[in-house]
Amino acid sequence: MTTGNDRIELADPDTYKQGLFERVGDREPLDVCSETPDALRARIDGVSADRLARRPAPGKWSVLEVLGHYLDCEWVFGQRTRAIACDDRPVLVGIDQDRWVATLDHQSGDARELVEDFAALRRVNLRQWRRFDESLFERVGRHAERGDESLGMMRTLIAGHDLHHLAQIDSLLEG
Repeated sequence: MTTGNDRIELADPDTYKQGLFERVGDREPLDVCSETPDALRARIDGVSADRLARRPAPGKWSVLEVLGHYLDCEWVFGQRTRAIACDDRPVLVGIDQDRWVATLDHQSGDARELVEDFAALRRVNLRQWRRFDESLFERVGRHAERGDESLGMMRTLIAGHDLHHLAQIDSLLEG
């Protein structure tokens, strides 16, 4: 899976998952997820629109595109979460994230709007996560690329995904 500025290898789903789990470590995944909107706001505060739109190389994502990816994923994660909670072993369809970022033209977006839209969706999704009965975390969906994923696993994967892309933004803004 290409992530614009760096790469997470999806050829080995277990390595992919383990990398995201390691980013979260002992932290409570929903705490990580709760902090992400403010972490994004802090990173873009005072950064020029030109800097946020700068791509480090052809085919690599800008900060704007990473922010758009957060928004796209929050839609997808919300749908997958609900499908696992409510349906019996649903198939979780993968997405072509580069195509989503390009087709939805996040490069032309406004960074603050992208973050606020993401934050609104994240607020809705976190509210749902916190209402789930613990027993639901054992429910499983079948990801088309990564195999079986429980709701409990998904919670940690989302948090790790957040941390991965925060580090990517840090790298883009340092360069």
